[in-house]
Amino acid sequence: MMAQEVLERALEQERKLSIRMKCAMMFLVLTLVVLMAEPGEGFFWHHFNRHKGCKKHHGMLTGAELEAMKAQEAQEAMKAREVMEQRAFQQENDFA
Repeated sequence: MMAQEVLERALEQERKLSIRMKCAMMFLVLTLVVLMAEPGEGFFWHHFNRHKGCKKHHGMLTGAELEAMKAQEAQEAMKAREVMEQRAFQQENDFA
């Protein structure tokens, strides 16, 4: 009788340890996922922009929407070009 009680206690402790290990593992995995995510990666905006791209690809945009999108893309390209020019100018001044 005594051996059976010892065995039952050992099994109960093993189950508790197993549950604790699962919880600890989930905590560590979720922590890594959160820490590895970059702040600039907006999950919802990523899908929203993909939807806009699909509408553009399939020709579902109206003329006004298409013109607005083209103007926005041109403005973003101009800003990116200005930033690159500023960086190149700064690098030239740093080495001079």
